[in-house]
Amino acid sequence: MTNSKPLHSAVTAFLYLLSLVTLGFTAFAIGDILFSLITKYVPDPLLDNTAWAYRDLKFSIASLIITAPLFVVLANYIQKYIKSERISLESQVRKWLSFLTIFIASCIIIGVLIGIIVNYLDGNLTLRMFLELLVVLAISTMILLYNIFDIRRQDVPKKNILRIVFNSVVIPLAIISLIIAFFLVESPTQARSRRIDEKTMNTMSQIKSGLETYYYNDKNLPNDLATLKNQGDKYYIYAEDFNTIDKDHVISYERLEANRYTICADFLLSSEQIKEVTYDTYLTEMFPHNAGNNCFTYELKADPNGYTISERK
Repeated sequence: MTNSKPLHSAVTAFLYLLSLVTLGFTAFAIGDILFSLITKYVPDPLLDNTAWAYRDLKFSIASLIITAPLFVVLANYIQKYIKSERISLESQVRKWLSFLTIFIASCIIIGVLIGIIVNYLDGNLTLRMFLELLVVLAISTMILLYNIFDIRRQDVPKKNILRIVFNSVVIPLAIISLIIAFFLVESPTQARSRRIDEKTMNTMSQIKSGLETYYYNDKNLPNDLATLKNQGDKYYIYAEDFNTIDKDHVISYERLEANRYTICADFLLSSEQIKEVTYDTYLTEMFPHNAGNNCFTYELKADPNGYTISERK
């Protein structure tokens, strides 16, 4: 026997609110992935390095995997409860939350239209900017129209054509976006290798700074790194700074002259590979390298202000 007892208003609110939240995450994830696709294939020379977009995709991928299926399940459950009259078409909770969704989508559309005019007046309405605004406008409009038609219906048809059409668009779009994202984002193995190399470069930067301070004070270079490590308070190198590299990624140091030295390390990726997925290129520019063992020779000298600086030779 089918249970036709109306759902408590709190349960109805929970279903609609969770549906709204999952829809928001799904729409954001799809938009973010499409933004990254546009960023990659429609570059704009006036904009800064866009590598940040590919790293942020990991959040969008995770959001899409979790929230898209949950949204579809919730939406179908809501329609099932409406069809069985456990949620009334005249439910105030349903109407309030549906109009909240319409309000949010309307605000986004208004914002996009304003953005189009502002970017046009500022000379930034390039193909890339236009495509990004078009993505936001399309997603927001689809959500707006669906909720408007859904809230205005007066009966419950056997086949909800609106729901079928909406699912036919959302589900394939989510799947396609997810496939695109996996082609854009770095693999877990590459991400791990990049983090190891970034720690290696960070440690090398600490050592380089410690050597400059040592030379500034003593006008000489230490014979080994242990000298720096044992006098951390004085030379800003602490024992834990050397623990960021495992036994397979040892950093070696060789004193060549009183003001020249070589520092070597093993890298899993080239600096160019790291630049592709890293917005901050400070370390990769300081230590440009290929995958494998790389050595950097520096000569220390005083700048016009008397501070010690390193010049790569």
